[in-house]
Amino acid sequence: MRKQVQLDLGTPALSPTVQRAGQYNVAVQATPKTNSALQLAQALRVAPQVLGQANNIAKEMGAKAASTTMDVEAAMQDKESKGILGYNKAYQQALVKRHFAMNEETIRERFQNVAGRTNLPTGATEEERMASINEFVSNLDKERDMFNQELQDSFGGDAHREQALQALSSSFVDNLYDESMKLYKENLEQQTEMFISADASTMIQKSGVASGLDYAINEYKALGISPKERSIKLRGIITADIDVAVAEGRFRDASRLFAEAEKYKIVGNATLFGSVEGKTEKAKILASIESGLSKASR
Repeated sequence: MRKQVQLDLGTPALSPTVQRAGQYNVAVQATPKTNSALQLAQALRVAPQVLGQANNIAKEMGAKAASTTMDVEAAMQDKESKGILGYNKAYQQALVKRHFAMNEETIRERFQNVAGRTNLPTGATEEERMASINEFVSNLDKERDMFNQELQDSFGGDAHREQALQALSSSFVDNLYDESMKLYKENLEQQTEMFISADASTMIQKSGVASGLDYAINEYKALGISPKERSIKLRGIITADIDVAVAEGRFRDASRLFAEAEKYKIVGNATLFGSVEGKTEKAKILASIESGLSKASR
């Protein structure tokens, strides 16, 4: 509801003057300056701090009005300016902040879905990775432009509100942009690692454990994966191949794979199963092979 603001600057004081009327001196009152614009100008010249105080009060009123608005979306579609001084600016800014706060999860999901819609590469080559990355960045830029345009189309019409939409959308969407990029990169890394693991497994079957793990470790280095994480992933490749061999009853193959893997040097004299985690994994592998042999002999 539009609030009427009444400007009351008081009645200007009247000073008696003496004017001549015929042969008599008569005391009369001077004509008051009742023009409101002149009164306002005079008041501001005398006490300019009044405007600052009124502006601060108006801002507080505007922010409070926005915080208590029940239907934020409807209020943001209102084209009518709200009040004077700083009231409308504060009101519109607070409305926009509430809109983003109320819809944060929905907006976040919208941008994260871009990562899910972008096609991941079908191979592990750098060319395929870059093509996928470029496609994702293009899709994300389009989504951001579309989102900003939708905001202006839906809630434009007030200059202060449009400014607030532009400012808050920029910072808010930039954060979501970064989050979506991070999510996409995680998906891309997982996809790439799956290809590396599959290729390494194929090479192990054809050329032996050392050949497959050498390939995998070089690919992991290219991805910037830490030495510790590389060791974990290499053990994962071997464990998966041994599990398949045990499940298929190929216990000799399983034992051979483990024997070759146990001798493999990751770097220097560091072996695949030399760490605490590696020793734990080694015990599990040996137990799996032993359990398979025991069941097969029954």
